[in-house]
Amino acid sequence: MALPASLTLAQFSDKLRVTKASLHCPSPMQVSRTGGGEVLRARLGASLWQGEATLAFQSQRSTGGIRALIDMLLDENTTFGISPADYYGPASDLGGAILGASAVTLSAVAANNRDLTLAGLPAGYVMSPDDLLSFPYAGKVAFHRVLVGGTASSGGTVTLDVWPRVRPGWSAGAVVQLRNPYFRAVMTERDPGASERIFHSGMSFSFIQTLR
Repeated sequence: MALPASLTLAQFSDKLRVTKASLHCPSPMQVSRTGGGEVLRARLGASLWQGEATLAFQSQRSTGGIRALIDMLLDENTTFGISPADYYGPASDLGGAILGASAVTLSAVAANNRDLTLAGLPAGYVMSPDDLLSFPYAGKVAFHRVLVGGTASSGGTVTLDVWPRVRPGWSAGAVVQLRNPYFRAVMTERDPGASERIFHSGMSFSFIQTLR
């Protein structure tokens, strides 16, 4: 049976043995300057997550289909879910010992589209800068990094400053992923690596978030 054009975390990302990775969310800008020395910047598009992943060497006969999957994901109609390989949940809750099975939800987003409020956290739970989170919106997946954290109130709410800005279409009550946040991406380039005797090494690929 053929794989779907949109792979889940289990079908691709969770199978990867990543040895080195990068992830960032820049704002595409056009920069110019005036004769008086003023620097002018104009946004050219959406702020999208992008990065690269380098994979560990494996036996030629047991790459788990990764080589074929990477080739397939270069097709123009394919996407995949990806979760940062070096992220293990909020800094204050490694292993999920505190968070447990709590259902964390999106409560509100401020007019600046950067301050968002979470509900359903244990009282006193700390969200720290660089923590990550994701939630569904308008048929897509939002993925954000915490800029300014906070401590959950006795009622289990906390307001955070996040990047990138929250896009239109969010809804109160959406379930928020804190321990395994992810986003949907498309593959832009790949290095297929090379084989030497029984091992295959040097596989890597680059990717960028998609909002479709």
